[in-house]
Amino acid sequence: MGSSDPPPITPCCAAITLLEERMKKVVTVGVLAALTVGALLITRDRNGEESNGTQSTQSGDSGNIDSDSGTSNSGTGVGRSTKQGDSASIESGAAENGGELEQPDRPATEIYRSAEDALAAVKDGASRYDDVILEQFESPPVECSWCGSFYESIRSLAFSADTPSDQKSYFAELLSISARPENLEALIDGIEKAPNEESARQYAEALEMASASKDDLVELLGSRFGTQNEVLKESLVAAVTNQGTPLALETLYKYTVESKDPDGFYSKGTGLGEAVAGPESFPFLKEIAEKRDEYSHLGIKALLNSGSEGVRVVFDVLRASKKSRGG
Repeated sequence: MGSSDPPPITPCCAAITLLEERMKKVVTVGVLAALTVGALLITRDRNGEESNGTQSTQSGDSGNIDSDSGTSNSGTGVGRSTKQGDSASIESGAAENGGELEQPDRPATEIYRSAEDALAAVKDGASRYDDVILEQFESPPVECSWCGSFYESIRSLAFSADTPSDQKSYFAELLSISARPENLEALIDGIEKAPNEESARQYAEALEMASASKDDLVELLGSRFGTQNEVLKESLVAAVTNQGTPLALETLYKYTVESKDPDGFYSKGTGLGEAVAGPESFPFLKEIAEKRDEYSHLGIKALLNSGSEGVRVVFDVLRASKKSRGG
């Protein structure tokens, strides 16, 4: 029997071989880095001990000098005075807010009693792009009694020609992080109907921030992938990428294959190859990587983005690939 010709080297095989070489370099560099960091830590500890000894000596000298001048001025006196001043400022701020310290981690529904109160706070926040106020309005509960009228006002402000540009961005971001379908629809409509590309990109940047990881939002965003508006399409892909859920990754992969685009928006910094996945998505990404076709590199990239567990899955794929090639 004659020997058969070796199987042709596909782009995916070449990519996997290159990845193996890079992984070996990464491991070597990692070991060297760990040794370097260990040496630095040991040196820092020794320097710290020497520094503490020096400070103790200086403290004693300072006490002697102060006693000669009849003044009590220890090294911690200034620091204590500063902390007291800061404490007074915090207490003063608390008094201005009805005796309660500001709690930025509290949701808007626990802070504001009506749409009017919330709108007044948001308008004030928009004037200085206050991120603390924005965070209060992230994914408010469906049961919110005043949210309907509140978001109606926000949509009006976000798309009004009379609203300053920076405040439009603020209101648009508020709509995006709400995780409400009607607000995402409004942003999509705003991108499509924007008077110029600058305005379209302003709303597109806000849409990309939608990250509530809800399947109904993924379905909504994915259903618009077929748009001919390139600014909107890139924004939709980025928004779905940010979700990181199994449905999000499946939606991205399906669209990438259907559009016959092996790059999958990776060159634009988004898409499946830029996704960060959870362990529940690893089997799906591993399946993509094991196909060894023009889209497999996207699955490998997503796994590498996803922490040490994702890297282990990639090594499993590499070992299986070597065995199948008789390596």
